[in-house]
Parts: sequence; structure tokens; C-alpha cells
Amino acid sequence: MKRIKLDHVAILVKNFDEALSCFKKLLELSDDDIIIARGLEDGEDVVDAAFLELGGAYIEIFSPAKPDGAMSKALEERGEGLHHICFSTTDLESELERVKGLGLTLIDEKPRVDKFGVKYFYIHPRATYRTLVCFIQAWRRTGPNSWEAETRAK
Repeated sequence: MKRIKLDHVAILVKNFDEALSCFKKLLELSDDDIIIARGLEDGEDVVDAAFLELGGAYIEIFSPAKPDGAMSKALEERGEGLHHICFSTTDLESELERVKGLGLTLIDEKPRVDKFGVKYFYIHPRATYRTLVCFIQAWRRTGPNSWEAETRAK
């Protein structure tokens, strides 16, 4: 089994509810296919996020929930659209050390931890052809508004 899998592709939007409705209709998804986390802290920032499940990977729709946060500034500077791609792994710490060994510029020298205890880190886009890349600890859905780290490889 592959050690690294595509986890999600994230799209930054101005109007969270409008974008969620659009993609839900476009992809013919039900509420059971969507995880919604409002007020999700990301470092010093706060976002509203939805993860739309599509056959083993997700599309993340997210928007700023903090007017002066980094995502608000990103929207002002770059507008809406693709924000990052994210890969999951069962051993995030080993992946972080492996990526450091490749000499790539990191945004995070140590993993961040979300409010559900799942760890992740970002690689700077200048190291990956102007694409923000994220690695996240493998996780699983636990409810309509929550998830947790996987404790065993699948």
C-alpha cells in the first residue's frame, strides 16, 4: 500500500455558504458526504471549512472567519481559487523529516495541530513550483462536524 495518498484539494472562497451550495449541487452530494467545521483554527487564523467526500479524497471549500487573518489577506491579494493540495500519511513525523532531507523550503518546521488533534505541515510554494503543498496525518470522519487521527494504517 502507498505510504502517501491524495487527501484533499483546497479552494479558498469569499462566500462559504454560496460556494458550498454550488459544489454540493455540481457534484450531486448529500449532507452525508460533507463534513463542516466552522471556526476552525489554523495557526493564528480562523476559517470555516467543508470537506466534500469524493471517492477516497476530498475537496475542501474554505473561507476566512477572521477579518484580519491570513486567509482574508490572501483573498485580497490573490482572489478566490485553488489554495493548496494535501497528501495524507500514516507517519507524519517521518514524512516531515524526509521532506526536510530533500532540502525543500518549509513553512512549518514542526507540525501544526488542528482542534481535533490531527497534525499537518506546509511546504513553501517556491519549493514546489508555485503550489502550496500540505502533508496531513491520516484521519477519519467521526461525525458531521468532526474527525480524528487514524491510529492504525489502513
